[in-house]
Parts: sequence; structure tokens; C-alpha cells
Amino acid sequence: MHYLARSGESIALTPQPGETVLDVLLRHKIPIGYSCRKGECLSCIIQCLEGSPTPNSQEGLTFRMKSQNHFKACICPAHQVQLIAPSGTKQSP
Repeated sequence: MHYLARSGESIALTPQPGETVLDVLLRHKIPIGYSCRKGECLSCIIQCLEGSPTPNSQEGLTFRMKSQNHFKACICPAHQVQLIAPSGTKQSP
């Protein structure tokens, strides 16, 4: 089980085998920007709370973003990380 932290609360999310972080967020109806699903457009960047994003999910990001554990949700395996949601996200009912 993995957790999404936002606004002082945690939401438990259970990834299915083979899912990316983006897949899990969308399945749980948590809004996140995305477009290409290939790691090229950089619209799905979020921050890791615990764990280590895969190197390919940080490829093309600035040193500062990498050092703050930002990564591309569309290409990071969901089992790799616990994350912080994009600012302003609210879970849909």
C-alpha cells in the first residue's frame, strides 16, 4: 500500500501490478496534469515523499528538481515511491 499526502492528510493507494504512478492517480480519480504518457511533455511532474524515483523518471529534469525528488508520474512504476500530490489537488468522490 502506498500513500498520497496532501494538505496534511494521507490517502492510501494500492497499485496494481505494472501500473505507473499516473495510472494509480487516475484510477483513484485524483486530478493530475498529463498529456503524452511517455515522459516527454513534463506535465505530470510530482514530488516523491519516500522512496527513490527511477532514474528514467527523472531524466531531463533540472538538478534542483531531481534533488527535491521530483519525477515524471507517467513513467515511474507505482511501487517505487510514496508521493506528494500536485498542489491544489482534491480527490474526487
